[in-house]
Amino acid sequence: MKLKSCIAAAAIGLSLSLIDNGAIAVKSSKYAYQKMADTSGSFNSFGLPVINNAGTVAFSANTDGALGAYTSTGKIITTIAENVVLYESIGSPIAINDSGTVAFVATPARGATTAEYPTETIFTSTNGKVTQVPAYKPSPESGYPSYDRIVSLALNNRGTIAYVAQNMRGIGVLSSDGRLIAEANDARLSTVDSANINDRGTVAYRSQNGYEFNILAHKGTITKTLTSTTYPLYVMAPKSGAFSPSLNNRGTVAYVALEVTPTSEYTAEFNPAKAAILKNNGTKITTVADTNGAYSSFSSGSNFNFAAVPPAINDRGTVAFFAQLDTGGEGIFIGPDPVKHKVIASGDSLFGYMVQSVALSTDGINDFGQVTFIAWLANGTEVIVRADPFGTGCNCFVK
Repeated sequence: MKLKSCIAAAAIGLSLSLIDNGAIAVKSSKYAYQKMADTSGSFNSFGLPVINNAGTVAFSANTDGALGAYTSTGKIITTIAENVVLYESIGSPIAINDSGTVAFVATPARGATTAEYPTETIFTSTNGKVTQVPAYKPSPESGYPSYDRIVSLALNNRGTIAYVAQNMRGIGVLSSDGRLIAEANDARLSTVDSANINDRGTVAYRSQNGYEFNILAHKGTITKTLTSTTYPLYVMAPKSGAFSPSLNNRGTVAYVALEVTPTSEYTAEFNPAKAAILKNNGTKITTVADTNGAYSSFSSGSNFNFAAVPPAINDRGTVAFFAQLDTGGEGIFIGPDPVKHKVIASGDSLFGYMVQSVALSTDGINDFGQVTFIAWLANGTEVIVRADPFGTGCNCFVK
């Protein structure tokens, strides 16, 4: 399998490669599993994949000598960008909308697209044409430096990007149409986390102010609090590992809630063993799953030493989430019953090898119920997978 491409093609996003895994390799009673990319060739490792309603998966990857952004249909991998000419580096945040436009983060090569010292910048790629998104710059009167590190991004079907960026003074939620949605200047007391945006232009993000944790929805000039909690009640996932709450086009957000206990003025202990996957439509909070049953945690890592893994929600209200089990092991699920609602779990056989662990992004499920994830297999291979559910109207994607 040849994934590397000539420099010119890589720069404009036209290089293509075929996935030589043939037809779908594995089927379960509920899903067919399509290999989208793996590390048996030039790819060495992957960033979290995202999926659109066409079933196309976008991802970042470390290749032999380069970092890049790519898409996969399950049969063809397309190179969107690689840091070979135009970019000094390419980051892991990536997004894709239903028209196939991909947004990615890269540091332009000095002299390639900017005369200034290069900083992290957002680019979009549509039909092979790459465009640099103008960076938000604070007014000179504010005294704030420009934002130079992109933490996360999200892209809607209208082409608007919501993102979180940092500068020397703080962190902000911004959008590609020039809005500064929220800003925090003291990470100990006040901060904002990654944002998501839907087709209505609503931006959802998590905010912390002292001991208060909020999920906020911003549209136009109005910011609405969707959920607000203070210690020691359930709160959103901790800052150190929380990405954006997942937001659908109906305005419903899905997120992880953890019980916490303050340990000092600025610190707290989080209890992953008492947690819930929740969704909130602005008027009602619904529990999707919690740790009162078969799930032991929604946090990754042994002994829960990593933060909670944010879930993903589609427009039908289906929530896909990562969980660890009381009986051991981990997996991705879409409901409270780990047998009935399993997408994939450690110990399952996938492409001829046992699954050891998995990972999911906040844009890891589409409206047809297709779920994309990373799986680490017993043979040492890392693979990006698309799980296609049967009987839900998406069998058109199963070739």
